[in-house]
Parts: sequence; structure tokens; C-alpha cells
Amino acid sequence: MAFTQLASFRFCTILPLKTRTSLPLSSTKCLPSYVHAQHTIATKIPDNITVRRSANYPPSKWSHDFVASLKNEYAGEPYTTRVNNLKEEVKTMLESATNPLDQLEIIDALQRLGVAYHFEDQIETKLKSIYNDTINKQRLKQDPHSFATLEFRLLRKHGYNVPQGLGEKLAFVRARPMEGFLWTVGGVFEPQYGHFRRILSQVGALITVIDDIYDVYSTLDEVELFTEAVTRSVSWADLCKSYLLEAKWYHSGYTPSLEEYSDNAWVSISAPLLLVHAYFAVPNHITKEASECILDYPNIVKWSSVITRLADDLGTSKHEQKRGDNPKSIECYMHESGASEAAAREHIHYLISEAWKKINEYQIGNTAVFSQTFIRMAMKLARMSQCIYQHGDGFGA
Repeated sequence: MAFTQLASFRFCTILPLKTRTSLPLSSTKCLPSYVHAQHTIATKIPDNITVRRSANYPPSKWSHDFVASLKNEYAGEPYTTRVNNLKEEVKTMLESATNPLDQLEIIDALQRLGVAYHFEDQIETKLKSIYNDTINKQRLKQDPHSFATLEFRLLRKHGYNVPQGLGEKLAFVRARPMEGFLWTVGGVFEPQYGHFRRILSQVGALITVIDDIYDVYSTLDEVELFTEAVTRSVSWADLCKSYLLEAKWYHSGYTPSLEEYSDNAWVSISAPLLLVHAYFAVPNHITKEASECILDYPNIVKWSSVITRLADDLGTSKHEQKRGDNPKSIECYMHESGASEAAAREHIHYLISEAWKKINEYQIGNTAVFSQTFIRMAMKLARMSQCIYQHGDGFGA
């Protein structure tokens, strides 16, 4: 079919957001680290030498030559004409489908292939019509199980307030694997989005360097001065202040409660900063009201950031504890409640589930301050974090 051929023209250049070095930062007064986080050194260190920790990061698996070699084999003619023709075929196919079940199946296929963004207007028109029919109780009789499943999932995904109804239908949706969540992660392929990719790659790289400065390489005095310098930029200042608080906890040996940790950690994961940049990097969706609201971190930003933080903790906690980092959410909960590690991890999974519920409520109850495009970006960030950290530190490694 046309939309399966269209999907074959997708191209995504994957760039490493995180390029870390195993060498500590140095200055004219500082030599490379003599110690690891969990070890001490027996020899006398001169008073004029600042001893710095090392995170022992391995070299990047992504060499510069490999990244530079990635090319789009489908740029230019005759591929551009072919893609445009296929897009018109799919639009015709979607417009000519009069059976709501057929319409839902086409929309579902387009989303799974990661090319639905080409047809946002057509998809929204069809879903609105199906939603109106549902509200008017004009349900179809043929194959009600398949129709109800697709109807519920796709309408909810696009922010329509569809009642759960039929328990069987809801149970079926809940039993589906994570493919409901991971269809279009990173699905931005066209050259016109290159500016968007470059902006977020640069922001991500800078966040990583600053994170390592606070976590590992700097003294407390140095990061206090650095934080003061950055406070002129609101979102960046919030990030550095959250890093500074974690640095103070580390240097004082303090273990916060889970609530205290969480109140800071959803900012220190840097997701709010990324989403602020993402909002302003995507054209045609910026409004004055939303631009003012985004800097206050609305709930869609907060809950996406909470999921990102907790997913990160589940994947990296063991490794970071071995190198002597601050306690993460798992350790904070264990320290506070006396729970086992297994029970603590189960509790963190529960908190992630609750955050997803709040995101779904926000999407349905959104009062159009933010576009569905931005809301989907926030949701995809949360989904991507669960993908990256499901088997460990897929970001740092």
C-alpha cells in the first residue's frame, strides 16, 4: 500500500546527545583526579592541589567519522517526487474511506509506521467525525470489538474525552504491549526539521557537560559561583540550582526523603529545560499565552519530567551508587521506609504509572493553551526515557 512504501523513505540521522569524557576537568591549579568516589588515597596531597573525583566514563561508542558518514540516500530527485505522490495517494485513501473502522485502521497504520505527521489535518478531521458519532451513540454494529478497541485508543491518544465504558474493552487496551507507547520515538525525518534537531542536540550536550561538572568534577565553591553566573537565564538557572542542591546534599552526606528528592529531581533531570527549548524550536505553534506559561512548567512538563527522572533512576541507580553518587529515588525510599530494594523499585514503577494517568488527564482536559504537537512532544520524551533506561543506563553507555 502507498503508506507502507512512504514509510520506506524515512531517514533519521541519530546523533549522540551525550559525549562524555573519562578525563576530569582541570585548571592551572588542578591536576587530574587521584581518587575515585569510593576510594581514598594514602599519600599526602599538597595543599595547593584540588583533588577531584572521576566518573570513569568510557570513550563514546559513536566515533566522529561514523557520525559524519551517515548520509540520506533518499534526498533529492527522484525520491522527492515519489514521496509527494505517495502522500497524495494516502490522502486520497484516507478521504475515500467511509467506513469508520477502515478509517481507524488506516490512521493506526500511519502512526505505527511513523508517518502520520504528514496527514495531521486529515487525521484530525476523521477522528473528530468519529468522536461526534460516538457521543451521539451512533455506534457501528460490524466487528464491534475491533472498532471499540481502536476507537478508544486513538481518540484518547488525540485528547478526546472518551468514557472508558465496556470493561472488556479497557482490559484489552491495558493488556497491549509497550508498542502503544513507542511508535514514533524520534520520528522527525525531513530536512526542514534539521534546525530543531541541532538545537536539541546542542542543548543536550551542554546539559551533559554541566551535569558532570556539578556531579563529579567541581568543588562546592566552584559550582556555587557558577550557579550565581547562570541565574540570569530562568530555565538554565532552575537547572543549575537543582544541581547545586544535589551537590550540597552530596558534600554534607545528606539523604533526602523521597518527596524532598522528587521536588528537586524532576527539574535536575533537565527535561523541563529540554521541553522549553523544544517549544520554541518548533515553528507555527508558538503563542503569547503559551510562551508565558511554559516558563512556569505546566503540569504536562512536570509529569513528563517526573517519568523521565524515575525511569532514569531505575536504570542508573546501581551504577551511580557504586561510584559514590547521591542517593536516587530508590535509595531515598529505602532509607525513609525501610523497604527492600525490590519493594522500592516496585513503588517507583507505581509512581510512573500514576504520572502517566495525570498526563492522560491533562491531554483530555487541555484547554488549548498548548498545541497537541507540544503535548505529544512532552509525552514522547517520557516514552523515550522508558525505552532508553529499560535495560540500564542506555544514555550514559
